[in-house]
Amino acid sequence: MKIIKTITVIVSITFSLLSSLALSEEKDHWAALAIGIVDDSDGGDNFGWSSGYGYEREVKASALKGCRKNGYDCKIRHTTQRCFAVYARNDHDGDAKWHRSTRDTLSEAKRAARSRCRDRDSADSGCEKMVAVCADD
Repeated sequence: MKIIKTITVIVSITFSLLSSLALSEEKDHWAALAIGIVDDSDGGDNFGWSSGYGYEREVKASALKGCRKNGYDCKIRHTTQRCFAVYARNDHDGDAKWHRSTRDTLSEAKRAARSRCRDRDSADSGCEKMVAVCADD
């Protein structure tokens, strides 16, 4: 009987240790947005984004690479472990104004970013979705 109790305790401890190791090995999911400075005559995209990476440094590097592929001077403007959406609209001078929102769900993030774009620019038209993504995509 004493042997069975000892084996039960050993199995229980082993299972607990294995469970905690598995949890500690799980990666988080990250999403990032990089925005570049662009001359209007250059055309093309002046942003890059990435998602689904397990480490923040990896998702940042991927977003920067996507932004820099067109030769822009890019900087990380946002990282999250949730969902984010970005809408843009050109102002009266032709400069793009970016409106970003981070939420728990993609639909909430899109709705909030679109609303910010419309509210700040006081018009329904002209707001264009640039990106909408969740960290675990």
